[in-house]
Amino acid sequence: MKRESYYIPVLIYGSLLEKRGQAIQSGHKPAPLYRAYIHLLQTGLERMKTDWEFDCAVLSNWTRVDPKDSSCWQKVTPPIPADLHAAVKKAAEENDRRLYDFCHALFTEGEKSFQFSDIKTAQPCTPVF
Repeated sequence: MKRESYYIPVLIYGSLLEKRGQAIQSGHKPAPLYRAYIHLLQTGLERMKTDWEFDCAVLSNWTRVDPKDSSCWQKVTPPIPADLHAAVKKAAEENDRRLYDFCHALFTEGEKSFQFSDIKTAQPCTPVF
């Protein structure tokens, strides 16, 4: 599987780390961060088809990602399935957006209501003290 690069907004990356920490503190073993990225992309594409407000929020986000500015973006190479990457890329093209910019909007809008318990693979665990 070829790993594609994605640029996660630093604020979203930090928020995901915080939400993951909260899940651990509540006695759950949350999924790894890369599963959150995959989940946000998948659900973001689905929500764009069914949730008009979400679609408008994504498409009205005109942030332009500068891959050279590491103070604003966290570059990650999660194991995104090829079919999901192709779907995200196609949606970006259909909406006249660069892939990085479109993904930024999906991550930003999708993270607002995201919890690690939303990921189906998250499993409870015994808290370690």
